[in-house]
Amino acid sequence: MEFPLSDGDPIQLIATHPLPPMQKSTWQDRNRAFAGLAEQVQQQGSQRSIVAGDLNCTPWSYWFRRLREQSGLRESALGHGLHSTWNPTSLPLPGLMIDHVLIGSRINVARHFVGPDIGSDHRPVIVDFR
Repeated sequence: MEFPLSDGDPIQLIATHPLPPMQKSTWQDRNRAFAGLAEQVQQQGSQRSIVAGDLNCTPWSYWFRRLREQSGLRESALGHGLHSTWNPTSLPLPGLMIDHVLIGSRINVARHFVGPDIGSDHRPVIVDFR
């Protein structure tokens, strides 16, 4: 989706949710999805792009780092702390940060936080841009 801004240049917004890497085939599918996503962002211009969603990947993952590097995007949470976005009640795991908002170099973050429990195993990631 593209949204026109007052300066005439559009912002490209991509919402995505690759499969969770619960087995080898879905791990491979997620990684292929990341490669395709990075290519799409580069083709359409990364400077004014936003990619948001449940990426099923922590910020420390090799594949997440590769997505950022290949797409030219950065994590909007940088400088705003690390917060759990997924808290599975069915697994004996601590919460993980797997929901992300990646942004291009011409997009600035005014505020970034994880919202309250809204009845899902994921918490909302809320970002105010300037």
